Formats: sequence, structure tokens, C-alpha cells
Amino acid sequence: MQQARNLVMNLRNRIAGLRLLIHDRNPFFTTAFSAVFTAEELQVITTLPRAPRMNATWPGWFRSI
Repeated sequence: MQQARNLVMNLRNRIAGLRLLIHDRNPFFTTAFSAVFTAEELQVITTLPRAPRMNATWPGWFRSI
């Protein structure tokens, strides 16, 4: 959780332009970790369970925006 707070502090000037935080379902990303970003008004999205190919599709999806 402290690492999430440090990241938010480092991104303080640019975090206003962000809308989403996308992460996988790794146990490292606890609800407290997500709460730090939710407090900064970011929408937290987790990837689908058991979707190993999803990592390969995200870069293409981002380039299409």
C-alpha cells in the first residue's frame, strides 16, 4: 500500500489526466492498494480471471484509441 501512495505522490501533477488503473488479479493488488487510486478518482479495472492471452491484446487495444 505504501508503494501505491508513493506512486500517487510521484504522479501528482499528471494523475488528474488519468482515468483508469488496469491490473491483473495478482494477490499483490489488495483492496487497500486499489483504495489509494480510488481515492484519487481513478476507476480500478481488473483483468478477467484465467485470461493469459489478454496481456497480448491490451497493447493493440490501447493503440486503437
